Amino acid sequence: MTGIPVIPGFAEVPARVPGLDPTRPVVLMVSGGAGVGDLPSMVERVLALDSALQVIAVTGRNAKAKTALDALAQRQAGRLLTIGFTNEMHTLMSGADLVVTKPGRLTVSECMAMGKPMLLISPIPGQEEHNAGFLIEAGAAWLAYDAIGLEYKIDRAPDGGCAQARSDGRRELRARQPARGARGAAARAGRADVNVRRSAVYLAWIALMAFFFAKVEIQIEGAAGWAAALPTWRIESHWLLDIFWGGRALTGYHAWVFSFMALMFFSPLAFNGRWHRRDLLLALAGLMLFWVVEDFLWFLINPAYGWAHFDPAHVPWHKRWCCGAPVD
Repeated sequence: MTGIPVIPGFAEVPARVPGLDPTRPVVLMVSGGAGVGDLPSMVERVLALDSALQVIAVTGRNAKAKTALDALAQRQAGRLLTIGFTNEMHTLMSGADLVVTKPGRLTVSECMAMGKPMLLISPIPGQEEHNAGFLIEAGAAWLAYDAIGLEYKIDRAPDGGCAQARSDGRRELRARQPARGARGAAARAGRADVNVRRSAVYLAWIALMAFFFAKVEIQIEGAAGWAAALPTWRIESHWLLDIFWGGRALTGYHAWVFSFMALMFFSPLAFNGRWHRRDLLLALAGLMLFWVVEDFLWFLINPAYGWAHFDPAHVPWHKRWCCGAPVD
């Protein structure tokens, strides 16, 4: 026996939720999050999408959200049912066509037990992200990173698909039980294959950026390496440079260009607003690899140097060499 146990109520047939029209689609919304916004704001956005939509909003012990949603329900004339803390989640879920939730392990287990399609929001880095990835690959869920994504996914969720999941989702899930191990192995193999392809594309992109930037620096510096002929300030020696800079001179040109490229590599994280550890490490590794490749290409394709002059005698600004390559 494996998996997370759920109460028997989550294996029952769909029930009618009092106060809602069973002929119109119902969205169950059970959580908010920093990436999408607070629950009252989310509910209001969803209700504005289509006048036929009905929403069950479960606030738990969040009294402030409950008060705000109660006020919203008074303006929505039977389209919004607000629930605080409840032990009847299985009843509410059974009457829903779509569940909007964070991909926590218990909630997604309950949704899968009932065959409910899920729209996942604001996954916490780590376990919840892995849950979201698995559910999306299995075709059991969508993912919305922000309020725009939430509106887009709900607005385009086909009613037929929701109704089918509601009527025979449990049967399909049970039919797939014997193949769970094979499907899991295939999913893991698929993710590994995708990761290999993404890594290859990332490395190729870094090499392409390094080539273009090396060409730019050759146009700027020419034969005078390490900004020797540029009108910029220089600090030739300092004990901090010996520790952190390989003993090389620090120039205004390099201080600004290194900072600019760091901002470039980390800009996707700032743009997406997601500073996950994995993404930070990937950006840092890419930045370090970029400078290694770019520095080598600068010598290799520079007419004033080339491979023949890639040595300490012709490259005095690199102080530390090992096996024919600078290591500073």
